Amino acid sequence: MESQVTPVVEVLNTSGLVAEIAGMSPRVLMKKTRQAVENWQESTYELGAYLYAIKEKIDIQEDKNFGYNTFTEYVDAELKVKYAQAMNFVRTYRTLTKNGIAYEKVKALPFSILTAAAKMLTVENVDEVVLKLEGKTYKEVVALPELKASKNQTKAKAGSASAATKKAKAAPAPDYAQDVAFKEVIKAGEKATEAQLVALFKLLPAAKLIKAFNASGKQGVKLVSTKAASPKAKTSPAAA
Repeated sequence: MESQVTPVVEVLNTSGLVAEIAGMSPRVLMKKTRQAVENWQESTYELGAYLYAIKEKIDIQEDKNFGYNTFTEYVDAELKVKYAQAMNFVRTYRTLTKNGIAYEKVKALPFSILTAAAKMLTVENVDEVVLKLEGKTYKEVVALPELKASKNQTKAKAGSASAATKKAKAAPAPDYAQDVAFKEVIKAGEKATEAQLVALFKLLPAAKLIKAFNASGKQGVKLVSTKAASPKAKTSPAAA
């Protein structure tokens, strides 16, 4: 008798809304978005999903079928909400989908409540938390201990990320990063000084150092490759 294999992969978000949006033409998607905006307080997740899809199409995929070059242009011309508010819908939707929260679980919550509570929702607690949120005002929601705990965790993660970023910046840059920084100075029209070359000498491979120096426009001096391991400065005939 063959033993049954237990699945190890679980699909967390199988929202029918996502599949529906994927099959919409630009015209239909824009129409649905305008309708959702008219009832935005009751359509937070839905509107966020529409706006996110349009933003991806216009800004990332550069789909010209929407008639706009940027998502900002689209919002300003087509919708009765400002760009900042539109991005609130997008961010709330992205937070919920990142946490695996399906539309069907939160569609009854109004905009202000869902936006405030989005970060504290998980697959494990969504049913319990939604029940707790129903009927509450915004002030009551932001005062919930669970929400405060969630904010503290977010701040702690942000602090850790910031510390890691500072540590990374303090670490010595790899050779290629020094090379790029040097070439950017040349591109900007600035001539490399001898002091800069001395500082970069040990960081750049000889071939790159020669190329960068000779591109700097230093009059009467150039670097050439010799049989020795290190490049040597030679005076050109023009300087004699």
